[in-house]
Amino acid sequence: MRTLLPSVAAGAAGHLAYKYLEPRKVRWHLVLLVLVPLSLTSSLFPHYSSVILAAIVAWSSYVIVLVIFTIAYRLSPPHPLARYPGPFICKLTKMHFALVSTGGRQHIYYHELHRHYGDIVRTGPNELSFCTPELIVPMVGPRGMPKAEFWDGQFGEPEQKIFRSLVGIRDPQKHAKIRRIWARGFTPEALRSYHPILNKRVSNLISHFDARVARGQTIDLSKWISYFTYDVMSDIAFGDDIEMMQHQDSMGFWKTMEEAMPTGMVLAHIPWLTNFVYKVPGVARKIKIFRESARQRVLRRLERGSTTQDLFYHLMDEGKLDPTPPAIEQVLVMRL
Repeated sequence: MRTLLPSVAAGAAGHLAYKYLEPRKVRWHLVLLVLVPLSLTSSLFPHYSSVILAAIVAWSSYVIVLVIFTIAYRLSPPHPLARYPGPFICKLTKMHFALVSTGGRQHIYYHELHRHYGDIVRTGPNELSFCTPELIVPMVGPRGMPKAEFWDGQFGEPEQKIFRSLVGIRDPQKHAKIRRIWARGFTPEALRSYHPILNKRVSNLISHFDARVARGQTIDLSKWISYFTYDVMSDIAFGDDIEMMQHQDSMGFWKTMEEAMPTGMVLAHIPWLTNFVYKVPGVARKIKIFRESARQRVLRRLERGSTTQDLFYHLMDEGKLDPTPPAIEQVLVMRL
């Protein structure tokens, strides 16, 4: 047993490194999970018949100790969230929640947890979910809490390390700067200019409903409201006509978006996986396809220019309100 003391000590140190440093880059994971345990091989080699066996014992004992220390801490009274109720598995890992989210049941699971445990539920090792209306403004208001790492997982592509969509910007100052650009497209005057688009799409929706009723067909409201919303968004944001209501996603854009969502939700719940996923060919293929299709729509809109003062007109500052126009890269990711 004494021969394993270096592995036990190193495993405990590894736990502290993950706890306080929270490494995200792949190279640090390689150091902590591969190089450190394998460096202990020399201390075990005299007690085993081969270097390979000594390396296996060194690595496995290190990882086991690291996992035990991590689990013990997350379940222990000294943990800052120990007093909050929640499922046992959620206290141990976010992987359970990531798995639930891939099936599209995340909102239902949140509801079930709050119904069972109350207004405050521990939904992860370092995460709480609140269901108290009086906390909405203190938490997500103008001076609310900073955004969590959830958004690092949602926007983990290499190009979004520098430029990121508004909803995923965690830095308050950067968020405020980009939000001012978006605000131009939501002034009373800008909103009034969108009324004809909305009226046209409402008429389209009613016409499709009337046609199906006349044929005795059932109407899936969830699907049709989604198509309607997407057509409105396309008109206002891109100034183009995807015609989702008319063609029933014949271009496959909606299907691509839905196929990309499970991977995106897993990465949102386990953001440290992002650095691995985007380096492995094929793993995030659906997300990359969706992002690229959206990117191509933005580029086409840039080439086409403005025929109306749509949302893109304001994001690109085509009215020349600022002395320095926004970077094309920033506009591209703002729309993805």
